[in-house]
This record gives sequence, structure tokens and C-alpha cells, in this order.
Amino acid sequence: MGLRSGGVRVGAFVAVVSLGFGVMASGARRVGASLDASVVGGGSDEAALPVDQWRADVAREFGLNVGYTAEGSSFGLAGFADGSLDFGAIDLPPTSAQLATLAGGRCAAVDLSLCYDAVPVTGSGVAFMFNLVNNVGNRVTTLNLTRYDICAIFTGVISQWNDPTLVASNPQLATLNRSINPVLHAENSGASYAVSQFCIATEPALWAAFLASQQNSDAGSGDSPEFLAGQPTGLWPQQGWSARAVPVAYDDGVANFVADPGAGYDSITFLPNSYAQERQFPVANVQNAAGDFVGPDSASASAGLAGGTTDIDGSYTPNFEKTDSHSYQPDIVNWALAPNAGFDPAKGATLARFLCWALTGGQAAAAALRHAPLPSDMTNVGFEAIRRIPGAPSDTFCRAGPPSAPAHLRTTARGARVDVSWSAADGHRLPISGYDLWGLTDQPKVLPPNQTHITLELSPGVYTFWVDARSAGGQGPSSTPDTISIEPQTGYWMLGADGHIYPFGNAQQLGNATGTPVAIAPRGDGTGYWITDAQGRVSHFGTAVTHGLQPVLRPREHVTTISATHTGNGYWLFTNQGRAFAYGDAHFYGDMSRVVLNGPIVASVATPTGHGYYMIGSDGGVFTFGDARFHGSTGNLRLNRPVVGIAPTPGRNGYWLVASDGGVFAFNAPFRGSMGGVALNKAVNGLVAFGNGYLMVASDGGVFDFSNKSFLGSLANNPPISPIIGIAAYNS
Repeated sequence: MGLRSGGVRVGAFVAVVSLGFGVMASGARRVGASLDASVVGGGSDEAALPVDQWRADVAREFGLNVGYTAEGSSFGLAGFADGSLDFGAIDLPPTSAQLATLAGGRCAAVDLSLCYDAVPVTGSGVAFMFNLVNNVGNRVTTLNLTRYDICAIFTGVISQWNDPTLVASNPQLATLNRSINPVLHAENSGASYAVSQFCIATEPALWAAFLASQQNSDAGSGDSPEFLAGQPTGLWPQQGWSARAVPVAYDDGVANFVADPGAGYDSITFLPNSYAQERQFPVANVQNAAGDFVGPDSASASAGLAGGTTDIDGSYTPNFEKTDSHSYQPDIVNWALAPNAGFDPAKGATLARFLCWALTGGQAAAAALRHAPLPSDMTNVGFEAIRRIPGAPSDTFCRAGPPSAPAHLRTTARGARVDVSWSAADGHRLPISGYDLWGLTDQPKVLPPNQTHITLELSPGVYTFWVDARSAGGQGPSSTPDTISIEPQTGYWMLGADGHIYPFGNAQQLGNATGTPVAIAPRGDGTGYWITDAQGRVSHFGTAVTHGLQPVLRPREHVTTISATHTGNGYWLFTNQGRAFAYGDAHFYGDMSRVVLNGPIVASVATPTGHGYYMIGSDGGVFTFGDARFHGSTGNLRLNRPVVGIAPTPGRNGYWLVASDGGVFAFNAPFRGSMGGVALNKAVNGLVAFGNGYLMVASDGGVFDFSNKSFLGSLANNPPISPIIGIAAYNS
């Protein structure tokens, strides 16, 4: 619903012109086109923007004259019933009283099913627009709501912003001990119908309790017959369930109330997404059946509409259980009530061609106006209804056919990362509803309509990719396939004391550090690395990202080592005194800060789950935290040289330690060899897992490979100016 403004919401018409659709007066027509009989419609404010765009399009392209007045769904249904309108636009199914009006008016002589059909023309996500600031006055812009959260807020079960149920998905609300002000539609609205339908289906127990409470309350005497019968209702219960609920008339009204800097404080409402976007106000992400929190943009709302049950009687039952991660619900459907009998065929031809355009080329314009293009299962229902309008042209006028094959498919490998790109398909008057990328499994990877590029992380192997497009016209032909081979990726980096990086194998030079670094840690996929200095200042390179501030260190304490999580989205810093600092998605599992160490901490490694880590002292002491398992140490042995590194076995069931003289100590691990007893030019100062064994590096850049992988090189014949102080490796 919305402001009454002759079919265009106030403040929105300029946006239509700026989008370049060439809006024309409804009476304009293309030179040389035949002038069909004019038709007049009216009704839903929510549908007004796309309807006006379609009117301009068909006037320009086909010389059709279509009038429209936006006065709300009730106006549209009443005018259609009494014959003053040739079609009526509604955004919720007719009530029993409205069906009786139809039966007593336009449809007096025939059964309702033989009198009119409902043509779905566009959709919209129901947005949950909110006005919330935190305790220091900054606007809260992110809100995640589960299905239960939504239904509980608008039935009074959740009444505080810091309710533990809300805080579970929104930690930022924990300190907001303030009441929620639900803002309701005071009129019969499509948004109210969609949300009540949503709650009845997804939270039946909560809704049943709400219904029983209203039925047993004096306040419930004013509730709609549909609500009291346990059915979806366009008139949300106004009284009884919350003293803070505020009824406001029409979509523009509720949007303006919530956006008001005074009255709207701490409020939330539901309404078509375009109204919130016009005011540039935040809307909640809603958790779908796949468990993902998704916003109500056009593509997500289209995905939410797909797969439901649509009928030409104007009923739509969504599929709330589909596990499409892109899907957003609840959603509104806008319908056009069109006669299927007793109608002037000349007018019928105009109306049918107008509605055909709405379901084909008009869907792209609807998306640009923040409406949701209808999925093919809904447009097919619309085509069937249009075919029944007296005077409708042949079915081929409506059905544009499937899209073309996407062109110029190209795959490019960058290590284990593969970029797949293609040119957009031609929808032949229909908007593209999505792309299907094939080649990963026997099922396609489903992509949104505006995506013509994707980056994939792939294991070694040979892959053949192809892509096809979908629209309301069907599934289009596939692109020309492209085949690519992903070779096993392996490599390592040496870190010099001057911050210089020396890459070997597939490792890439992604940048050098400044200052005086002490340690390096890689992302597991080889696409980035972190370098830390003794103060804990972390530099990031490639796809690695720095998290948080440097740690506050004690006197004589300094950072000695860094280890990354298995996701590559976090890391730990460890100090000589045995303290651990967690960043990003790394968690703190304990440290040695309360223990007097026999030797400083010199090395570390994370467990493969990222739920634990090892610290190694220079005396060979091994300290385990989280899910790290202890298999032994050299802490009780007298060593010739201090321990400088640790490497886990491939199965992570054991580990190796190395001393600076190249001696290796195996714990629950096969012994692969060592440099113990061999005169080295420079001392060993690092150890990393590699293949089925390990690599050790000396300060002159010499590398000693005890693994089943090919030797990738060293700096032994060309020693660096600054000594090597660390090594990091990755294996695909």
C-alpha cells in the first residue's frame, strides 16, 4: 500500500526516468502503430511503479493505451467488481467479503472461476525496516532475525532488544536494554498477509498460542475473520498483544513513522523492500531454511518466490522449506485481476498484450525498481491466465523462449584458484533469472542473474566447465565448454632478517616486510602470508588479512613466532615468555604465562582443526593446548644445541623437533633423516612439514629436504646479504 498519487509514489518518479527506461505519457504511441481499445486499471500502490513503467513501454512499443490509478488493493478489487475498472491490481488474495462483492457484481451471472483469473505480475521481499541506535548514539545497521525472532516480535513474545534470543544472532544488542516498538499496518495490507502466512507455516506453535490469546481476549473482537479462523490475514491484530504496538496506515505511513528520528526510535516494521530503500534505512537479514541470513534484494526475493504453489485464482503458497542459500522470505505477490469471460475482445487484446509485456520484457524494469522478477513457474501460471482473456493474441506473443547460450566462456588458473567467466546471455525480452555452472559435480552450481564470473578453489585434477542461463522462457542452451588442468601446488618461502622474501616452487613473491621481522606464517592455500616483528606488528601479503592491534607486551617480552588457523582467516602470536594472543577466527586455548620456563618459546604450530596449538621451548619442551596431543619432548634431555623448530606429521598424529645443529627428534613419527653429525656452514633455524616429511633451513639459505617431494631449491650457492630467519611452506 502507499500514498495516493495517481499511480506513482511521491518521490519515486524521478528514479524511473534516471534509469533510462524512457517513461512516456500513457497516451503516447509509436508512429504507425495501430490504436487498440484503451483499458483502465487501478489498485495496489506497491505495484504502481512497475505498472507505470510497463504502461510507458507498451505505449511506445505497441501503441497501447493503458490507464492506472493507485488507490490500494481494496480500490482495485472494488472497481474490478463493479466494472469501473478493466483490471484490478492487488497484493493479497481477496477476503471472503470481497469475493462476495465480486459474486454480486461483475461475476453475478457466472461462477467466479469462469469470470476472472489472477495474473501474477511482480513480487517483492517483505523487509523488516528498523530504527535502532546503540548506547553511544551510533545507528545499528546490521540485524539478523531468525524465523522465530520475527514471529515472536510481532506477537509480543519478544519485547526487548536485548532479549537473549535476539542476542544469540546479534551480540551487538546485548547492552540495549530497551523496549521494542512494533509498527503495524492499520489497513488490509499485502505485507501483513505475507508475514502472517510466514509465521503460520514456520512457527505454528507460536502462532497457535497467539491466536488463542487473541480469541480469549476482548481486544481480539476486532480481529479479522480470516485471522480468527487461523488463516493468513491482511489485517494484523491491532490490540491486546502489546502495549507498545503502533498501528499506522499504508506502506508510506509505516515507513515514515519508523524513519522519524523521534517517534521511530527503537521501532521495527514490515513492508515492501522498496519503501525502506527509498528512505535508505537498514533492513534485517532473515534466516532461511538453509540457515543463511539473507537480505530482501530483488534476486533473493525472486529465489524465495520460486518453487511455491501458484494458482490463477490468486492464491500463492510459498515453499518455506527449500534449502536455497540465496532465498529470502517472506515475499509479496502482486496480481492483476483480469476477466476471462464477458469482456470486449478489443479491450481484451490490449489488456492481454499489456500483461504479456509485464511478464516478459517488463520484469527487467521491475527489478530495476527494487521489485522481484517472477520465477518461471509463476510466469507460466500468468501466461495460462492471459491466454483465457477474450481477444488475447496467440500464446507465442507472450512466450519469448529460452535465453541464448552464454558466450566466451573462459577458465584461467592461478595455482589452485580458477577464474571462470562468460558473457551474459540474451534473454529475448525476458530477464535472465540465473545461471547454472556445470563441471564440479553432477549437479550445477546455481548463480544469480547478475553474476558472470566466479572464482573457485580446486584440488588437483582435470575439469571441464560449461554454463547455461535460465529465464521465464526456460533453460537455454549451454555455452561452449572449456577444460583446464590443475596441477598439484607446492612451494615454500624463506624470510630474511631484512624482511626480504625468497619464493621457491609454486610459491609467489607477494611482498617484502619492512623493519626487523622475526617469523612468517602462510595461508594454507599458498595465496598469502603474514610476517610479524618482535613487537607483534603483523604485516599481511596476498590474500592474508591483518586482524586487531599489536599485543601489549611485558618488560623483556617479545614475539618469537606466528601460526595461522586452517581457514587462513586468523592467527596466533606467541612470545618468548610463553604467552599466546589470538586474532581473527583464532581462539585462545591457554598459554604458559604463569609457568617459569627452562627456555624461551621459539616455535609454534596449529592443529589441523584450528582448535589447538603447540608451543616449543628452546630446551625441547613441548606444550600442548586445545586439541593438540602430547607425544613427548626433549625437555628432560641434555641437548648439544637448542631446539629451533617443530613440524607435524601428515596425519597430525605426531611431530618432529629439530635442533640448530640439524639433529631431528621424532615423537610418534617416522624418522626421515637429519643433519646431526654433519658439519654445517650455518646453523639450522627452522623446520616445516613438507610432503611425507620435513624441510629444515639454515641461516645461509641452505635447505635440507627429508620428504617424498621434489627438491625446489635453496640459496646455498647464492647466500643472501641478510641471514635467513624462517621458512614457511604449503602443499595442495
